[in-house]
Amino acid sequence: MTNKNDAAYCLVPTGLTQTAIFSPTLKPNEKRKVNVKNSAHPFDEMVVDSWISEDQGYKYFHYEDGKLGDDITIPFDDAVRQMLNDD
Repeated sequence: MTNKNDAAYCLVPTGLTQTAIFSPTLKPNEKRKVNVKNSAHPFDEMVVDSWISEDQGYKYFHYEDGKLGDDITIPFDDAVRQMLNDD
């Protein structure tokens, strides 16, 4: 598990990513595709797997860190905020 601040890739607020995050039918550990882009190289975008998990009442959003293959974990509320604020 990698901290989002150490990630090479970040979530991109596209329809695909928003559908994965806002889907009312998304179940824990069910994989969905999201768009991510390389922070250092903005034209380096790709589609990766994402999923949610729950631990002791807290919900987390996970996605693959592009070509690195690490898993990035962020609080689910932060992922929602990113999509709403277009960060």
